[in-house]
Amino acid sequence: MTLYHSLSLTNDIMINLCYDAIYSFINYYFSVDSAFDSTCKVNLLNYHDGNINWMPPGIFKISCKLDIYWFPFDRQSCVFKFGSWSFSNDKLKIEVSPFDLSEYIPNGEWIIENHTANVREKKFDCCVEIYEEVKFTLHLKRRTLYYSFNLTLPCLLIMILVILGFTVCPETCEKVGLQISVFLAIWIFLAFMNEITPQTSEAVPLLGKH
Repeated sequence: MTLYHSLSLTNDIMINLCYDAIYSFINYYFSVDSAFDSTCKVNLLNYHDGNINWMPPGIFKISCKLDIYWFPFDRQSCVFKFGSWSFSNDKLKIEVSPFDLSEYIPNGEWIIENHTANVREKKFDCCVEIYEEVKFTLHLKRRTLYYSFNLTLPCLLIMILVILGFTVCPETCEKVGLQISVFLAIWIFLAFMNEITPQTSEAVPLLGKH
């Protein structure tokens, strides 16, 4: 019995193909690493009706623009764009499935507040064809417990010490010692804040200005 004949007799037969049997024509536009890191090589499932399923787990390294003005009480939006460089929309149609976060493990620093996905058409200057791309957007909120304990609380204590410095008699030696201690505390606080603040020159955190 030939393979074609056996497939015509049943609807539940599928063929496992090696992961490198086909060329992956979907690319991520803004990756900072050209290699797709997939430690688990998942085979393709080729069904009798011509559908091919390939669901590999992968790690994407992306560049996400940060607005740190409200750091550490900030919210960020990261965009993922996928599309084909070689197949136009008359040869390739992209469909988006709903987000599935059932297996998502919560992150210790970020909370996913919202997520969107949409497909749009795009025309490049080099070509007359129209291409499709899918855009995923993740809206993130930073968890503030760590930063509140290590940044906000020390900042409030330093402010209290500064105010107390004005209440001390200027003729006493304690005032000089207090002001020197406050100066050292501010210096250490700024050095610590510089280490944990995301490095960007587009904005200065409001906490740092204060």
